[in-house]
Amino acid sequence: MNIDKLAKIGVTVLSDTLHKKLANWQEYLDRELLQIKENWSQGGSLKFQIVGDNWDKNILPSYRTSQQNTLSLHLFTLIGVVDRVTPSIDHAHDDNLLNVQDMEAEKFIPSLQEQDILSKELTFLVSTALVQNIPQLMSCLGSIYPEHFDHKHSDLAGARTRQFCLGLYDCNEQKTQDVIHLLKDLSNKYVPLVDGEIKEEVFFGGDRLTDERIQCAQQAMVNSPTSIEKLEGFISKIEDFHRLMNFLEAICKLTFDTGSAKDRCTAYFFRNLLNARDVKADVKNSYRAYKKLYYTIFDGICCALFLQEMNLNSLEQQLPIPCNWETLENDEKIKWLDDISCKIVRNWFFENSDICQEMREVLTDPNHEENYWTGNYINGKFRCHFCDRSYTYIGSLQSHELKLHSHSPSPSKCSPKSKDASGDELYNYILCLFKLTALHKNLDSAVNMGDGLRSVRSAKYETPIYNKTNKTKYLIGSVHLTALACGSLPREQTERLVWNRSINISGGKNHNMALDEFVELVNRDTKATCSGYQTKDSILTHSREFPHLINATKHFDKICEVRKRKGFHKEPSYLEDVKKVSVELLQIKALQQIEGRKLECKNIVSERNPFDSCYKNLATMIHRHKPILPFRRLGNKQM
Repeated sequence: MNIDKLAKIGVTVLSDTLHKKLANWQEYLDRELLQIKENWSQGGSLKFQIVGDNWDKNILPSYRTSQQNTLSLHLFTLIGVVDRVTPSIDHAHDDNLLNVQDMEAEKFIPSLQEQDILSKELTFLVSTALVQNIPQLMSCLGSIYPEHFDHKHSDLAGARTRQFCLGLYDCNEQKTQDVIHLLKDLSNKYVPLVDGEIKEEVFFGGDRLTDERIQCAQQAMVNSPTSIEKLEGFISKIEDFHRLMNFLEAICKLTFDTGSAKDRCTAYFFRNLLNARDVKADVKNSYRAYKKLYYTIFDGICCALFLQEMNLNSLEQQLPIPCNWETLENDEKIKWLDDISCKIVRNWFFENSDICQEMREVLTDPNHEENYWTGNYINGKFRCHFCDRSYTYIGSLQSHELKLHSHSPSPSKCSPKSKDASGDELYNYILCLFKLTALHKNLDSAVNMGDGLRSVRSAKYETPIYNKTNKTKYLIGSVHLTALACGSLPREQTERLVWNRSINISGGKNHNMALDEFVELVNRDTKATCSGYQTKDSILTHSREFPHLINATKHFDKICEVRKRKGFHKEPSYLEDVKKVSVELLQIKALQQIEGRKLECKNIVSERNPFDSCYKNLATMIHRHKPILPFRRLGNKQM
């Protein structure tokens, strides 16, 4: 080996010495977590959570035969993350837990008060986009406009978190039996116990599949005698990186179509105009490329709306800055820009109305056909509308009313897309794209800034969009997250769930990342590190060494000044791309309503408000998937 040759001349140690040292380090990986668990069991305030994801890898044989085929591995990687925010709550005055079954369906969509909060958040995003992409504003406000949107725990958002890679486990999350064995092992090792009983549950984060598999495993063990054997030491939760990815995928379903290349100012048109060739295939395989394209369009729309508010035609024109600009205080300068941005948000995002008005009217109307069956769900029974009979299952009630009362309500239909010849389809499309991208960027910035409350609140905006685009799995995940954060857990657990949703490796208030995104990075580095191991047993045996090897490799590259080679391709300027988008929008007057303007691609024709026509089956989905307990959050089979 090369390392042994170098060892002979005294440059490094022998390979056997390195392997022995790595093997000795394995026991120290989770030693701190185990100490925290012991203190937690004794009433300590410092706590942690576990995050996991599937680890899949195909190992190709050097010589393929009938016995030596491709080895497909399905393992599970885990990390432990120490809570950065430790809530201080007086348990003696803790409120009673909220019964989620008593929550009305309208609680799962944004209220008017939450829309007011969103207005302030979007004002910050629009102002930031204007400052970063308009040179005149950058020179005036670039050094004074805040980069961080303050929240309850902004003082801790820049603190580095402590996370520990716990290695790979022999678990295929597609198999419930494997997940049960994994949770049993983790329960014995990481769940705080007092006299054999669970002191407090540990949050277990992951993507929607991991969340669902853990609940299935808990459901399979529901008849066990003790809570620890029921696997109730863990409360699974969905993390934010996969939420971001799937929300953008839902947005692309509504706004991105390859057939719209001829329609100017559509997302696919801008993809070609900006030569964004990495925007291709599925969103999940090119998430960052899609995100950059949509953020470029969003910033371009913000610049175009700003110019329209200022009665200007191009970014080169002199901005009408107040005459006494030099004498104004910094707060007054910021307020001047925020007032303009707030006006843009009110006029173009909310359009001076409740963006969820249609949904709210449907969900709160007991006589609406959408609520015909769920409205009579009382004490776990569905009551007949015509007699005193009641049934456990909704299908039985439907058969009863059809046979005995000859009644079958006609299925509700969402209002079809407007075919009015005087409508402006491009204008409606641009506003729909602007609103959806603003919501995605708001969630993304919440993750970056460690604003857990804003991140959780965003689930209420995602729920109707997932329902509209038939993304049922993540609709269920949003309903669960909203239920867990709205009082179904003790206040301390709710605070931990909300405010410990990110990891910060380098420090800085805007340098946070979602927990599951960090796991994805660990998976990527681990797969590169384990290339020397060609069997499942060897990978599992040495998996706890991989984190040390990853750190050592990065440290070696740093001290040796190893850098990535620069290619000949010059990456286009983001500012220039934003300018191209804004110029295109202004050139064809895309932000002015022109009667009769049509889109050739009918697949992306939509309402101006993306939340219109989202109510179809929404009430039923919410009632069906409202969790009774934080464990076994599977759908209500009665509905």
